[in-house]
Amino acid sequence: MTTTPLAPKPFVRKATLFSFVFVLYSYTTGGPFGFEDMITTSGPGMTLLYHLLIPFFWCIPISLVAAELTTAMPVQGGFYRWVRAAFGDFWGFLAGWWNWSASFLLGSVYAVLFADYLGFYFPQLTGRNHYLVAAALIVVITYINVRGIQMVGRISTLLEIFVLLPVVVMVVMGLVMAGNSTKAQGKIGYISLSELIPAMPEYKKADTALNDYQSALGENVEDMKTAYYEQDSLLSSKDTAKYTRAQLELKKKNMGEMLVKLQGWQQQAQQLYQQKQQDLITPIQKKAVETVQAVAKENGYTYVLTKEALLASPPADDLLPLVKKKLGLK
Repeated sequence: MTTTPLAPKPFVRKATLFSFVFVLYSYTTGGPFGFEDMITTSGPGMTLLYHLLIPFFWCIPISLVAAELTTAMPVQGGFYRWVRAAFGDFWGFLAGWWNWSASFLLGSVYAVLFADYLGFYFPQLTGRNHYLVAAALIVVITYINVRGIQMVGRISTLLEIFVLLPVVVMVVMGLVMAGNSTKAQGKIGYISLSELIPAMPEYKKADTALNDYQSALGENVEDMKTAYYEQDSLLSSKDTAKYTRAQLELKKKNMGEMLVKLQGWQQQAQQLYQQKQQDLITPIQKKAVETVQAVAKENGYTYVLTKEALLASPPADDLLPLVKKKLGLK
């Protein structure tokens, strides 16, 4: 009696449950990219509300449909097999083809997005280098997928832990800061820097120096105007008859150069004045702010607001008298 040997079963690599969960998470979510625009345009409150509500109207229904169909048709192929069974081979093929094409397109989009994020830290990553980085990422991800589901699972797990770790750290930091803020008694003060800075003696000296500098710049401009008008009136008078044609052309050329120089100097004088103003006023503003911070720390103020920017605020204390006293001002 002879027996037919059984055909060897093909070796199938399987991913662990832990790796499979992260593969599914990577496929459906992939990480918190895109939150920047949502938070800046809608605010953190609306963003959180959206992400809390969207699972009930989209994610959970889709998950229940997938679970029901997978239970009813326990075959490989997923939605391709479901569409094929319901609508025929043509629509089943289109469903698979569309998903396959979308996966390729999304893969390239994510690679470009990765290069965009990397360009934030490396501004020189533009043009050809940008595309090379995106193409290199596609090659690496393709190699990982070719190696099999086990490597995909391990890499997906590591990448998603790397993505979620900063989120966990920030959540913990937020909870700690929220706990500390509830324990601390917030003492709020306000001050008007536009009232404080002009009262400082350094500002008065700087203001006098700025006025003298502005006067000197103005005198220089007036001298240049006077020279230009004198030359213009000379060329407009009858005395031009004593000049040769070549001399007149040279004088007219000089007048054109004087006009260009005058116009350029007027713009340059404004820039010089602004630079001088910044050089003189910035140290005074810095001293005022540092004094306000010192007074706030000495008197236990948690927040100090600028009076000029307030439209409405909770009850607060005016720190102007305390700051003036520290600076020795009356």
